Amino acid sequence: MNWEAITAVSEFIGVVAVVISLVYLAQEVRANTGALKASAGFDSTQGMATLNEGLVQSILGDAEYQRGASRASCTSSRRCMTPRARSRR
Repeated sequence: MNWEAITAVSEFIGVVAVVISLVYLAQEVRANTGALKASAGFDSTQGMATLNEGLVQSILGDAEYQRGASRASCTSSRRCMTPRARSRR
């Protein structure tokens, strides 16, 4: 074999290796894109859950709100009423 033939074969092997690398890279980019989309959806959901949890804690942690909520639930039910309040009804 002469040097020209060896050079042509090695160039062909190099081209095949580059094409295989590009195909593999394209598959990895697609897989990574899917993982990033899933992660972004999870992070968004997690952020909303954290926000909702903070809102619920701030509302339920407020003593004034709790007193008002218990009064509202008791006025609709006769068992929460005092005997004096029942007699007024």
